[in-house]
Amino acid sequence: MNIQEKYEKLQENLHSLNRVAIGFTGGVDSTFLLKTAVDTLGSENVLAITIDSILLPRRELEYLKSVIKKLKVKHIIVKVKPIEEILENPVDRCYHCKKYIISLMLKTALEYGIKTVVDASIVDDLSDYRPGLKALEEGDIRTPLLDIGFTKKDIRFLSKQLDLETWDKPSESCLATRIPYGTRITEEFLEMIEDAEGFLYSLGVRFCRVRLHCDDIARIETSIGDMAIIMENRESIISSFKKFGFKYITLDLEGYRSGSMNELIT
Repeated sequence: MNIQEKYEKLQENLHSLNRVAIGFTGGVDSTFLLKTAVDTLGSENVLAITIDSILLPRRELEYLKSVIKKLKVKHIIVKVKPIEEILENPVDRCYHCKKYIISLMLKTALEYGIKTVVDASIVDDLSDYRPGLKALEEGDIRTPLLDIGFTKKDIRFLSKQLDLETWDKPSESCLATRIPYGTRITEEFLEMIEDAEGFLYSLGVRFCRVRLHCDDIARIETSIGDMAIIMENRESIISSFKKFGFKYITLDLEGYRSGSMNELIT
């Protein structure tokens, strides 16, 4: 099935659902899915739902709000506190998190008279350790992008065709992915991480992750091209990171790779 056939299949799938609620994060995949749903069903038949907690970077929350304005669709932000099963940060943390999010989305959708909730998972998600996919299978959630076989490459291509600003947006994930499994997630750690990443972005780094180790070690992951920016600003990074609460600051020479914390469990 070529890209155009996949897109037409997605439209057919969404059209058959009549009204949908879509889990919206402002990322490449959920923005593409939301745009396609609005174009197919009309904005009056689509509801975007964002689950907001301390795990969601503030910069991402502001970004997704700007995307929603352009799509002109009803958007509900559900602000919650992570449950204990998430904060304990077990290896299957994403399963507990996804299951919690699904329950909140289903409840919110029903409050607006919508019975169908759609998730933006894609084929690429199958290539990494993703316990959250099990929660999708257990819940009454539709995954049309995954079912049809959409890849990230497909979605970026179509997003560009649809003139979506997210077409080349770097991948993002919740802040919990920066903390090793077994280390309890605290607001202090999350604030350290978000402050550190925000500072790197202010220097012109296009994409990064600041991983936390042993409570006070920062491991910076970025693209090979952006490593030069890190080294050029080495002294200011060291000074700022220490103010944020880190004692040791390191640069991972392997660069960014999705799910690098999962390497610790394999």
